[in-house]
Amino acid sequence: MTRRDVISWSTVITLYTRAGGIDVAVQMFDKMPQRNVIAWNVLIAAFAEVGDLEKCQEFFTEMPQRSLISWNSLMQACALHGKLDLTLAFLDRIPQQDSYSWNAVILAYSQCGYLAEALAMVETVPQESSVGFNVVMNAYAQAGDLHRARHIFDLMPEKNVAAWNAMIQAYVQNGHLGDAKALFDRARKRNALTWTFAIASSHGDAGAAKDLFDKIPARDIVSWTALITALGHSQQ
Repeated sequence: MTRRDVISWSTVITLYTRAGGIDVAVQMFDKMPQRNVIAWNVLIAAFAEVGDLEKCQEFFTEMPQRSLISWNSLMQACALHGKLDLTLAFLDRIPQQDSYSWNAVILAYSQCGYLAEALAMVETVPQESSVGFNVVMNAYAQAGDLHRARHIFDLMPEKNVAAWNAMIQAYVQNGHLGDAKALFDRARKRNALTWTFAIASSHGDAGAAKDLFDKIPARDIVSWTALITALGHSQQ
């Protein structure tokens, strides 16, 4: 089997997993005359993403050789299941660590409710992306601790649109509508969801809700629903 053929097989498997066809991807994988680490990693990452820890471990164990992506995907699956001890055990075994490795540990701490430990890691471990920050910020927001959630948001060196949305949503869901609107006005990155949360923050002010709705670059059923809900509140 030529290198080109191996890459072709791996590409097809990747496409199936991205389309949600993991079962078909596994069938394709089983038919491969020769497998490379990319094909193994694609399936491990796919099972990790859907939270199938058993399958993730099964493929990881059978791998003839592993890369950092293999280890990180397995740790991610363990973290999603709240398997903190297992996540830490794999962290000790991993040949090398990167920000994705540490983000898996941060997620595991957050999933198990150890938010102080997760926050300490975010503050001390070098972060190459906002993933770790987002995980802990969302955990504090869901726990209703908006002060710490905002503290983490402010710590982020680079805020992506998911971070802006998560913090604005946290304010809206906890009834801090003024804070939500103020943060929206400061948001450097916005998408349709950001605008929807802003509309939600204008409850009781039909004019403000309609004005925001008119400014949305692209409207969908969610933004229409937010407007209708906001207008309904203004009539109460």
